Amino acid sequence: MISWIKLDVNILDDAKIKIIRSHPDGSSIVLLWIGLLCLAMKSARPGIIEISNGLPYTVDDLASAFSIEKKTVELGLMLFKKYQMIDIFDGDTIEVINFAKHQSIEELERKRELTRARVSRYREKLKCNALLTQDSRDVTLTDKIRQDKIRKEKTYCQTSDEVRLSELLFNKIKTRNPGFNQPNIQKWAGYVDRLIRIDKKTPVEIEQVIEWCQQDLFWQNNILSTDKLRKQYDALNTKRITGGNRNAGTTTNFRDKRSPGLSPEQEREADAINAEYYRRKALEAANQTTGNA
Repeated sequence: MISWIKLDVNILDDAKIKIIRSHPDGSSIVLLWIGLLCLAMKSARPGIIEISNGLPYTVDDLASAFSIEKKTVELGLMLFKKYQMIDIFDGDTIEVINFAKHQSIEELERKRELTRARVSRYREKLKCNALLTQDSRDVTLTDKIRQDKIRKEKTYCQTSDEVRLSELLFNKIKTRNPGFNQPNIQKWAGYVDRLIRIDKKTPVEIEQVIEWCQQDLFWQNNILSTDKLRKQYDALNTKRITGGNRNAGTTTNFRDKRSPGLSPEQEREADAINAEYYRRKALEAANQTTGNA
């Protein structure tokens, strides 16, 4: 329902309105006219003055609704009919003449219908966008899961740097300890892949670090997988560059010659490795003493 009416700003200069205002209680009659226009817009049948469909306003109803004396309402309705502003049919049903035309009802309804259609299209677009966004999120999440799965299940070829370097470390360990269990080379290759791809280490440098750590008496017993190699890589490479090898028979304390640039976590792990190394040495010495006795 439309909640407003159109009024010409020059309504008080209209010839009919001027004549009506010249009558006794003319201002109240003009108020009655504006009131009728409002009721006509509120009506289920625009232009018809009725309380509900088929139930018209009576003179008494209008007098009560607008607080205007009954005789003034009767005079107003007579003047409105005389000047062809209203029509009365079915005995007492009032209709404002050309109401729909003057109020542009058809144009308003057309605009309202266009607005409803536009709003409907906009809501449909929002719904589609929401579905597309959700689909995109689902696809993105699915792709991420798929990529993670592919990455986890990635198989490295035998000639790849990842496999070659993994086998190099294994062979170095196997030479010293023939009983060392065969590792999952593909899993080992995954850690080498991270060294190259994420940590930005070159295969040449990784090979040099493996060669060095497997010659060092301290590190050769602690770097027994590519996972450990990656964790200790920076410490190993720094030591390789600045500290040289701990050759056979050397028992240099790692803590005494700790390489600069180690993270707190690497320092703690180095201390733990160092402690374990000397614990084993002490145990071997004790066993040897017992055996000699």
